[in-house]
Amino acid sequence: MSTDLYKAGSMTCKTILLNKNGHQEGSSGSAVGIRGEFELTYPMANVDVEVGGGPRNKKKWWHRSTQQNKTNWWQYRSIQQKKSVQWLRKVKKVPLEQHYKPVAWDTIYCKLDLPLVGGRVPNISDTVQILLDFKEKGQNLSNQLPPSIYMIPSSLRDPSPSSFQPQVVSIGPLHRKDAIVQEFEAQKATYLHHLLDRLDFPPRQILDACLQRVNASIHKIRACYGGMKTYTDDVELAKMMVMDACFILEFLFPSEEHRLLISRNVILKHSIFHDLLLLENQIPFFVLQDIFDCTLFKLPTTPSRCLTSDVLKRLQFLNPFKVNGNNFVNTTPHHILGLLQTYFHPTHNIPTTCPSFPMPNHYARELDEAGVKFKPNKDGNWPMAIDVSSSWFECCCWCWGNRTIRMPALCIDDNTELFLRNVIAYEQCTPDVPDYVTSYACALDMLVDTKEDLSKLVESKVLSNDLGSNQEATNMLNSISKQVVFAEFYYMEQWQQLDKYFNGYWPKNIARLKRIYFSSPWNIIALLAGIVLFALAIFQTILRIKK
Repeated sequence: MSTDLYKAGSMTCKTILLNKNGHQEGSSGSAVGIRGEFELTYPMANVDVEVGGGPRNKKKWWHRSTQQNKTNWWQYRSIQQKKSVQWLRKVKKVPLEQHYKPVAWDTIYCKLDLPLVGGRVPNISDTVQILLDFKEKGQNLSNQLPPSIYMIPSSLRDPSPSSFQPQVVSIGPLHRKDAIVQEFEAQKATYLHHLLDRLDFPPRQILDACLQRVNASIHKIRACYGGMKTYTDDVELAKMMVMDACFILEFLFPSEEHRLLISRNVILKHSIFHDLLLLENQIPFFVLQDIFDCTLFKLPTTPSRCLTSDVLKRLQFLNPFKVNGNNFVNTTPHHILGLLQTYFHPTHNIPTTCPSFPMPNHYARELDEAGVKFKPNKDGNWPMAIDVSSSWFECCCWCWGNRTIRMPALCIDDNTELFLRNVIAYEQCTPDVPDYVTSYACALDMLVDTKEDLSKLVESKVLSNDLGSNQEATNMLNSISKQVVFAEFYYMEQWQQLDKYFNGYWPKNIARLKRIYFSSPWNIIALLAGIVLFALAIFQTILRIKK
């Protein structure tokens, strides 16, 4: 086999000569560095020169500059394929009984799955143009708003996949092809029928108005979804948006007749409510608002003209936080889950602090032993507020200067994990959404480590456990904040106050005494017995002195 290397500009090219049977000459070898210099390991018994390279073995390889014509080897970098093959045949005395044919570099380039420009190998200018095209594409993507509905990353999904998977109904395109939701797809037509049947306008006129609004914002709808690979047809996507929006409106605000039909199957109704909370199972809220304006808004019996407040009231029972939140939404939320997340927004700006690591961390049982009291929070300005307050006698002994921490009351039941995981994923993956619920979940994880810690919070009515097992509730709270990365922690100041108080002289030593002498009834009995014996010994000593 004979191999010729030459350079065209800055691109190293390769010509491989094959024999008449189409096989490469030589016993073995390789060529590496497709975009750079090649390193040849093939034996070349009949060819003495590598054009564009240097000497390999001085016995068999010698530099072109040693020829009589004194031509420098780098002058051959611009030799084309055809000329190099002819040069190998004639000048270098390749045996005539062997018939060689050149293998095009483009063919080798395509076999390596490298891009070609105009059917040829790209040079530097072509590569620069490709990079400029990528830059322009990146500029267009950066000008778009980030998606608000997307497939959740595996780091957040893997701990509890069932918390993100719809069980009955698919909303939007991300789970449309799932087998588990196919059975209910036909039932959506029933909801569409009941919704249109309530209106005094012809169904064709209503649907035409709905489709016109959806088609006018179809590109905006696509931008709301991240990773949507199917439904490239705008007509199919618009039909899906109208059907899903009509289903949601009729399910949340049904007629009296249809409400009785829905209420018969309690399990199905409960599962649909859960599916409406999933981050991957949403449609943009502006689509829901457009369909609402074309349908229910025209009904004289509509109780309210504000869709956001009506949806909040309808879904409030799914909220595990027993607090009074923000019922007035000034801006259009991303979707239904985003609307529920705005319920936890404060009425005024809340200062945030970047978390410092390691975080000051003390469990609920330790804080209780140090004299910290836990109480439910009743702050009307921010439903997620955590406040740390001290008594009026802070300057006195530790027993009159205890701290009190007030936290939002949370009900732990079968729906809590699903709600918290989806809201946290929404806050984690959407850039313009503050991490209010994420901060609370991380704060709760730092307080609860064992079932004894959870029991302290249940006794103080900060938590209510409807799961039955304290250990199961503890495991759930500890797993929610795993793989969560938060750049904002809204309770840093409160945690620093608790850490400063806990590390004080009196709280720290009193907590130590409680752990040693008051951790169990037997320890208390032993302590009392020791005190009695010590008092009797003192009394006996006093009597002896008097005698």
